[in-house]
Formats: sequence, structure tokens, C-alpha cells
Amino acid sequence: MIEQVLGFSLTLWLGTYLISRDLHSQRLCFAGASFITYALNIALNLFSAYMVGIAASPLLALLAAVLWTIAALYFLRGEAPLKTWQQVLLFLAVPLFLLQGVLPTIVVSLLLCIPGIMAAAVDAAERGEGLLIDILRSFDFAAFMSLVFGGQVALVMSIIGVSLPMLGLLLGMIVTSILVQAFSDQAQTLIERIAFFRWARLRNARADLRAVANALPRTTDMLSLDQLSDDEFARHTRRALSHFGDLPRLASNPLIYLPAIDTRLVQRHAPDNTLERAVELKTLLAESVARLKPRNKGDFGTTNEWRHYNALYYPYVVGLKPYSVRAANDDVEDELSEVLRWFNASVPERTLYNWQTAATKLVAQDLRERQREAESA
Repeated sequence: MIEQVLGFSLTLWLGTYLISRDLHSQRLCFAGASFITYALNIALNLFSAYMVGIAASPLLALLAAVLWTIAALYFLRGEAPLKTWQQVLLFLAVPLFLLQGVLPTIVVSLLLCIPGIMAAAVDAAERGEGLLIDILRSFDFAAFMSLVFGGQVALVMSIIGVSLPMLGLLLGMIVTSILVQAFSDQAQTLIERIAFFRWARLRNARADLRAVANALPRTTDMLSLDQLSDDEFARHTRRALSHFGDLPRLASNPLIYLPAIDTRLVQRHAPDNTLERAVELKTLLAESVARLKPRNKGDFGTTNEWRHYNALYYPYVVGLKPYSVRAANDDVEDELSEVLRWFNASVPERTLYNWQTAATKLVAQDLRERQREAESA
């Protein structure tokens, strides 16, 4: 039973970790769901010894394999092409999910960690984030919490024996410990909405500080920005622009280590920390986008020379969502209403995407040129 409990805990933790990396990422949600489904099947197998009619289901094993296959296909269509060995490791999970009951549970669970961690590594590499510190922090916290709370139940079980209620309590403690660790930020946000319901500014300030603190283990200064290809640099620039209004997520972008940001921090005598670097990166991006604006042509235009500026400034810097039904009904300023009507009437979504791709390359080129200037200064 011990090896099954360990296998259950390991796969449940890895599944929740993958999901918690980005709740809005479909590929991570599918990958995490596959591990959680597998963990559920292990739990059913544990309960089968104490409950008639309960047993591990081949259908759940098949569902886990299907969910992982969907996730793997998403990864194959990712921003950065996967190497052959990465593809092999990713799809290694599919037969492993189907081996439940054939190999020992702990063996399968340990082997499943290989494609699971590979998925997290690929996701981190695409985002330009570090993985090792973040995943070790998550594992250590989950293991410690599970040991503290689940260990008490296990101690009682070793004295009075194993029973269905005690087994259920043990697994419940483990599940609670892992979920609290994985989604502590969301849980704390919910609690503070209740506790500080009258103080929105306090809630938002605490949420920003907490999010930046959580982003710190994912930041990395080991990535050499000079050695990045133009496509990789543009990809990080595009991601930074998409996070323009989200300072905590911007803080995990590797572009916060641009030499130009070092220079700016020294010039204004600001502390060298992740939050200040994210603020400076946001300023740099806004300045680069502003350089795309046609000069002496007014504040807004719809001619061809305006397409790159409009494609980045309004969706990213201003935060306008041209194709959102809600955005169309929101009260916006007169200028933004005109912009919104122009996007909806004259710019298809695919066209906007292409414009943004081209404009991002120009912004990335501008950042690189300013990087070289900072390095030579």
C-alpha cells in the first residue's frame, strides 16, 4: 500500500503543478488532467481492498492516455519546434498510462515523471523562464505539507491498523496538502476578497506583490540574450507585449535582464530587483511601440503607415480588446470608440495577428539596437 500511496501523491502533485504553471494554457491543463486522472485510478485501486465494487478502471487509464496525447499534440504545435528526443519523451507517457496494473505503481509513477517534467521544461523554455528552482520549491512544499498532515494519519494507522475511513482520511489529507500548495495564490486571493472586501487598493497591492514573489523562482539570468536568434528574441518580445498590463507575469520574462534596464536602474538610483526591472521593461516596450507611430500625423489614423502602431498600441499598451463582445459594450472614450469601430469593421482578426507579428519584429529589433548601445556605453 505504501508504494501506491507514494505513486498517488507523486502523480497528483505533478498534475497540479503543470496546471498551476498557467491556468489559461490548454496544453498544461490537458497534461495536468492526465496525471490527476491517473492518480484517481490509483486511489480507486487502493479503495478496492476495502470496498466491494470499487476497482481501478481501464477506462480511466485510457482517458489519461488520451488527455496526454492531446497535450502532446499541443506541445508539437508550440512556438518553438521540439527536437526528436523531446518528442519521444513526451509521447513516452501514452503507453505508461496503459501499464497500470502491469508494472508496480511506483515504477510507473516515477517513469511518468520523465515526460511530465519534460513538458514543464518545454513550457518554461518557450517562456524564457527557469524551471529547476520553481519545480523544486513546489515539490518540497508539497512533500513537507503531505508529510506533516498525512504523516499523523499514517502514524495512527500503524497503531490501530488500516481501515476504509483511515485510508480515506490519509488520501484526503494528501490531496488537501497538495492542492493548497499548488493553488495557494488563488486561495489567498479568494480569502482576501472576503477579508478586505472594502479595500480594493489593498487587495490589488497585495495581489501584485504576491504574484511577483511567486514569479521570482521562475526568473532566470542564465539565458544569454546576445546568443538568442532573432526569432527567439522576437518571441520573448511578443510574450512581453502580451503581458504588458500584467506586471507579475512580465517579471518572469528574460528581457528584464536587458543591459538597457541595468543602465536605467543606475540612472534613477532604483533598487535592482525583479519588480523594478519589470517596470523598466514595461517602459522600454512602451517607448519602442511609440516609435512606430507616424510623426506629425495626429493621434490616430487608419492608413497603411499606421498599421504596426495600431496593432500593438491599442491591444497591448491601452488594453483594448477589439473583438470582445464585452469590449464593444463597455463605456470607452470617444477616441477609443472610433478605434474600436475601425478594428471591427476593417481589420479581421487574422490580419491583426499578422500585423502584430510584423510589428513585434520591429520592436524586437529596436530593443536589440538599444541593448547594443547600452553594452557599448
